[in-house]
Amino acid sequence: QSSLLLEILLPENYNNDLKFTSSSADFEAEIFDINSLKVESSSGNIGIKELYAKDSKIVTSSGEIRIPLFTGNTFITSSSGDVVVGPTEPFNEIKITTSSGNIEIGPLGGLSLDVKGTTSSGKISYEGSATSIQNNYDHLFMTLGDGSYQMDLTSSSGNITIFE
Repeated sequence: QSSLLLEILLPENYNNDLKFTSSSADFEAEIFDINSLKVESSSGNIGIKELYAKDSKIVTSSGEIRIPLFTGNTFITSSSGDVVVGPTEPFNEIKITTSSGNIEIGPLGGLSLDVKGTTSSGKISYEGSATSIQNNYDHLFMTLGDGSYQMDLTSSSGNITIFE
């Protein structure tokens, strides 16, 4: 195991596209305010404290993804690892998929969402109030506010926890 650390500093006013690809490394960032972000890692954790982007695609084969605050159209995929995120407007679509890992998403208070959640081997739980909700343990259909934006959550083998 190597303790090599590569630190990349971007100009404060950098707002273009950014792409990061790694075979076996963690990706950590404080605040990104950019046009689009694409992060791909075969084996490594991805952590971004605040992500403000028009479009984001974040993929890891084996690692945890943590983004406590994000905006924009966001597509997150994890083959083996938990996903912990907190969306805030504006965005049009959020899609989060895990093969083997839990999804924890929130807070969603004040957002207008049409949420679809599915898990093959796990359960879906929601803590909060909704305009409409149908939760059948492993399938969830929920509307928050007027349902203006789309959110799809899928876990093949893991729980999905949503909180207001």
